[in-house]
Amino acid sequence: SENEFSEYAKRFFTESDCSILILQFEGLRQNYQNLLACTKYLIEDHFKQALAASPDHCRNKRVVLLIKLVRSHVSPFTGFDSGRWQSVHIEEFIPSGRVNIRLLDGKSVATAVNASLEAQEKLCHYSSQEYAHLLGERINTPIDLKMLIDESIHQAMSLLKDGQVGNIDEQDCRLLDRQLILNDALKDRTFTKCMYKFIVNVLTWKDESSVATYSPSEWLSREAAQDQRVTDAGTFIESTWRVLKQKVAPAIACFLAFSDRDQNLNCYRRDGLRGLWMRMVEPASDLDQITENLVKGTTGEFQRIEVASSSCDGHRFACRFPFSWAVVERLERICNKEQQREAERLMELFLNSTPIGQVLQDEEAIPDLVGGFCHDLVRIRIARVTEEMLQVLVPVMLRGLSDRAGTCLGAAVFESFWLFKEFSQQMTLVTRLMQKVPGLALPVDRIDRLGELPEALFETFHEHLIQRCPRLNVAENRSQWINDVENSLPIVASLINNYGNNAMHSQWQKILCWFLFLKNVAAPFDADDTVEDGSFDPTRLWTLLNQNPNVDFKELDGLRLIEGILEGMHNELRHRLTLTTRCYRCNGRLQSLLRLPCQEHLCRDCLVRRILSAAAKRDCCIDFKNRCSCLFPNFRRMNRYLLREENANTCAVVPGDGLHDVVAVEFEDMETNEEMQNELIMQDSRVLVGLANLSFVCPSCRNEHLATEVFGSRLFVIRQFKSRCKTFLLEAIMKLCFGQDSRSFNSYNRPPSSDLCDRLLSYVTREGGDIELISWTTERDDENPVVFRSFLLQQLLAFNKEKVCDQLDEHLRAADNIVRSTDNLVLIVVHCLEDLWISRLATHPVDQRLMRAVIEVVDAPAPRIFPEDSDPLELQRLRQVADWRVALSLLATSIAALPEGGQI
Repeated sequence: SENEFSEYAKRFFTESDCSILILQFEGLRQNYQNLLACTKYLIEDHFKQALAASPDHCRNKRVVLLIKLVRSHVSPFTGFDSGRWQSVHIEEFIPSGRVNIRLLDGKSVATAVNASLEAQEKLCHYSSQEYAHLLGERINTPIDLKMLIDESIHQAMSLLKDGQVGNIDEQDCRLLDRQLILNDALKDRTFTKCMYKFIVNVLTWKDESSVATYSPSEWLSREAAQDQRVTDAGTFIESTWRVLKQKVAPAIACFLAFSDRDQNLNCYRRDGLRGLWMRMVEPASDLDQITENLVKGTTGEFQRIEVASSSCDGHRFACRFPFSWAVVERLERICNKEQQREAERLMELFLNSTPIGQVLQDEEAIPDLVGGFCHDLVRIRIARVTEEMLQVLVPVMLRGLSDRAGTCLGAAVFESFWLFKEFSQQMTLVTRLMQKVPGLALPVDRIDRLGELPEALFETFHEHLIQRCPRLNVAENRSQWINDVENSLPIVASLINNYGNNAMHSQWQKILCWFLFLKNVAAPFDADDTVEDGSFDPTRLWTLLNQNPNVDFKELDGLRLIEGILEGMHNELRHRLTLTTRCYRCNGRLQSLLRLPCQEHLCRDCLVRRILSAAAKRDCCIDFKNRCSCLFPNFRRMNRYLLREENANTCAVVPGDGLHDVVAVEFEDMETNEEMQNELIMQDSRVLVGLANLSFVCPSCRNEHLATEVFGSRLFVIRQFKSRCKTFLLEAIMKLCFGQDSRSFNSYNRPPSSDLCDRLLSYVTREGGDIELISWTTERDDENPVVFRSFLLQQLLAFNKEKVCDQLDEHLRAADNIVRSTDNLVLIVVHCLEDLWISRLATHPVDQRLMRAVIEVVDAPAPRIFPEDSDPLELQRLRQVADWRVALSLLATSIAALPEGGQI
């Protein structure tokens, strides 16, 4: 009872022969807090009374109150807070099976783990049962590392993050494999020893990096001061154990991320590689920055640690050589640091001066192992590599190794790396082209060394394209072929520019020529279905190119070949659509024949004249006449001419409704009928819209037809064909003749021949000399007559300005006597000279361009060209006009950019 306990306590404090009172309290009742408070009060009360009576007698009295409690997080016992009571848990005074609190005091976590590791290594020769028994009994071991790792491993694995994994199933599969491998690996003392050392390094690095924030050795005191954590854990030992797991789990995660990079743990699972894996793990982890990079993101409690990939594009792959990424990094550092040394010196430095090299030097060069390193090396350094590509590259790499590489693994690894370093660009081209062209397979058996890869790659790709050529008369096959060639353009450009020869260049020029034709001519018709299959055969160009194996597009013969095939295809298409080659009216073999509803044929010129003649007879066509009057200044005179011509040739004009007055007008002011015709025909592309709803009389059947019945799909198809052929011709000239495009494959920098330049210049002046030009490039129905000629002149001027200007001056002087209207020609020349000058100014800094442009013209008077000039095509004057226009344009731009009140 309370009285009995009070008397018992009183005797203890008053009797001199008793110094320690041990009380045991069963705190299993619901009201144990009240009983405990009463006991505490009675002891303190009797102690005060005895102390007042005899201070010396009570000085050695000690009361030990043992309380047996149920650990509770809801209502925990937090001890006595009075001054003379010292509240502790009994387990803090004795070594636990998990942690020894006294040995942890004053030590950082890294130091405690390292001390535990050293103590554990002394006991490694005991059996597992003896080891467990001694581990619980020994006093000099701060932490049970095995238990700590076992209880922290799942938390560590939850911190890992596998980036760029294909899907959740693959990620789950990898997590399961990693767990199975670790379950077996943790039974291996050598593996756990390596892991413990890595954990110590990580913890040490974290302690060193946090010295400025707090002292790592005071972590236990800081934890003891946080009452809430101890309260939540129930005991201080449990709280300490939780802190240790919280600190060790990220370090374990770092080790797993390091050891399973590129699925490297799979190499540990292989019996033949386990020994090499264990010997390489320590030197691989000693690489600079590795530990630091792994633990940079582990400061937070819930920070994820990524299991990185070594591939340059971040894609996951399973390595076949232990720690191949670490070997590659070490080789890279040696080669970058010792750039002036030869390969033999670098190999000796790698094998004798690096821990990884020393390990590999003692290993035998097994072919599968060397092939595995080549496999990983290609995966690491080349993006988006597939197993199909590796089946080509790895065997060729192995054939290039020396005899020494057949006996020493370190030498084989270094030589493989050196070969890759020397031929990496060739190998990259192989992988990129195989990515772009599905189904491309290189003949591995016929390639003896890596230097032969470019030629073998091109031959295989060329053969792959040629085999599909006979099937390209089908639209679907053409589309796929065009896509394959277009996707491979930059790759083949690099291939031929760096490793090509004359034969490769010639073969590819023909492929490119046909590709440009299919892309610019055949493919657009395939897309809009305006031409039925069989209207023209696109394979004719390829057949003709094959019949001329020595064709050179930098010579005139190459351009003539293209001109001939385009002319033939145009005539064939026109014949298929119109079923004739001559005009009914003028009996001329012209290019733009139109089929009438009565199946007769008129050329475009004759048809337009008849429609306009019919329009001139009708007073109801006032709107059309007004539109034509706006388009043609001399439309009134044209009407008179057309009516007179129609009356004279066909007698189809019947006088009436004032028509006699129109016909009777005199023509003294007209110079020639041909001049009027030319002015009309040059503008007819803009009049076609106005002709749509007009009618005319056929000169053959005398029936009246609507213009819409003639200007239909057939005319549109022919015009589209000519327009697309012109686009193809422009691209072919730019890429094959001049090679100014970055993907033109013109690696030999040989200029086009003078005959070819003369021919192209003839297109500019529209005067072919002894050789007839392609008819539809000079036709009057060209919607953009300046574009084609201007483009060619720009190419010529950019190629060789002085030489071309001399030839152009001669052509201009000759054209002045031939060309009746020089406006377009003058405009073309001036614009091209402007573009050339602007492109050259663009190479200078922006702030210097205006000054350079002004210097060219400041000492010369501004040139002027008037219609009455006798020599408007003088090249020197045109060049001065271009220079002045550029200078004035830059000056106006600078003035517009000035702030208010600013000066140039």
